[in-house]
Amino acid sequence: MHSKWHVSLLLKNKALIVLAHSARTIAQAAKQAGYEVIAVDAFSDLETQDACLITHKVPLNEWRFDLSVLVKSLDQLYSQYPQAEVVFGAGVEYAINYFDDYPLWHLRGFSASSIRQLRDPRQFFLGLDELAIPHPKVSFQTTDCVMTNDSSWLLKDAQGSGGCQVRFAANQAILEHSAALCLALKQGQYLQQYCQGEAISVLVLADRAKLNIIGFNRQQHEQGSAELPFIYLGLEANICLPKEQVEQVMKYLQMLSIKFELRGLFSLDMMLSANTIKVLELNPRIPASLEHYQQLLPNINLIEAHLHACRGLEATSLPKASGRAANRILFAPYSGRLNEPMEWPEWASDRPIVGTIFQAGEPICSITAKDNAVSSNEQSQTLAALLESRSRAILQQLNRIN
Repeated sequence: MHSKWHVSLLLKNKALIVLAHSARTIAQAAKQAGYEVIAVDAFSDLETQDACLITHKVPLNEWRFDLSVLVKSLDQLYSQYPQAEVVFGAGVEYAINYFDDYPLWHLRGFSASSIRQLRDPRQFFLGLDELAIPHPKVSFQTTDCVMTNDSSWLLKDAQGSGGCQVRFAANQAILEHSAALCLALKQGQYLQQYCQGEAISVLVLADRAKLNIIGFNRQQHEQGSAELPFIYLGLEANICLPKEQVEQVMKYLQMLSIKFELRGLFSLDMMLSANTIKVLELNPRIPASLEHYQQLLPNINLIEAHLHACRGLEATSLPKASGRAANRILFAPYSGRLNEPMEWPEWASDRPIVGTIFQAGEPICSITAKDNAVSSNEQSQTLAALLESRSRAILQQLNRIN
């Protein structure tokens, strides 16, 4: 019988395809683990190109992959690498049905059918109700929010990611009709009652033997934008929660694991309010917080651990992360073009190539910060201030060269 290390060495001779809106973090970790990486993403930035054997750039259309271009890339890769392993990051949710056309690929993570089930809001929230796991009230018809006609309901799309799929329902055209008219929502859409609180998430690694909580995170979202009021701006990783809340989340995870067969790296999004934790959604793919914990756990390759778990092996024992790491996505304040090479600081990632055109509101790069000190509220404020000053520095440098 092969050891898990021997199996791993054999599999590293095969291609590893990474599919995500931004593949950079997964690609870098996979390269460090010794894999030949092929990325399919929307940016093909400098670091992604450096980490990959091949990159396929697929444009976004309203924050989703252009499906016609995506399918062409997948068809080409399937003809070249029919036995490849495939891992998913954010952005794959609404394209998962296409992977039924590539039966020889080995999906390392949740299966396509599991992703469909978890991203079907009716099945997911029914599952939460059966398990008595608390969540904000949901509805699949518009009469609830039409009758109130206020900002107490959110319109969500379970096949989206990054906060781009969340709006206040009162801002939608569905409310322009009579309150007596019940309008059907599109497939994957649902209404969720808005609740005040702190948006948090937990990064988890599930293998055949156990669930490993890697760390809790505080999510940052834009506020005040009518078009994208909850767009993802970044997160602060490895925050501290009281012991009883950690135990409560682990109880939820254990029940969810039995019902939905959780596997590999994934995250659970929650709302923390008045010491009450309500589940918002489960992300059945490698989440953005991977980057932060790869910094905080430099001696552990989390992609290798993910692949071990998804092959049915027991993952490497994970030490407790120390310190905190945070990032912020820097969005273009106006339209522009990167006309010449730029000297990027080491704390900037997802760096665009020369010639990249930015529309106002589109991401330019990511800004990162790290603090190895013992976790505290003061540490959070220090990281936030550092991210703000670094964001201003990048914008000033871009203004000078354009």
